[in-house]
Amino acid sequence: MVGLPIGYLPTLYNAYQRRETEVTLLQTRAGAPPRGPQILARYAQVELADDIGDLFRGWEREDPIRLGYEDFLRGVERMRTYGYPMERAAREAWPHFRGWRVNYETLAYRLAQDIDAVPAPWSGPRRTTLSVWSPPTRRPMG
Repeated sequence: MVGLPIGYLPTLYNAYQRRETEVTLLQTRAGAPPRGPQILARYAQVELADDIGDLFRGWEREDPIRLGYEDFLRGVERMRTYGYPMERAAREAWPHFRGWRVNYETLAYRLAQDIDAVPAPWSGPRRTTLSVWSPPTRRPMG
């Protein structure tokens, strides 16, 4: 069981190194340690406040994810069916969902396959083929 986490160390180290490179580059714009208000102040001083979105876009990954928009919509509809309160429309939520999922999806799929986790929606393929089962809805009566 110890071998599995050790096998992921190079992947984690590479991700950490990419992040540290970005943070080092950010220090020229935001001071050391980087602070949000300092970024805003420095951009305003050189009259580039309207261009700050370009800086933040560089921090967003655009890698593809395996979970498709149609699956995402089915998940949103399922939450809506069970009465989960929605703060925004699925169309508006998708870019945010995708932006977060790209950071963990590959690692989560690999881990779930390696430990042969119980199948679940949105969690990737398994070595053992089992169907995904959802319990029946049992809402309180009355």
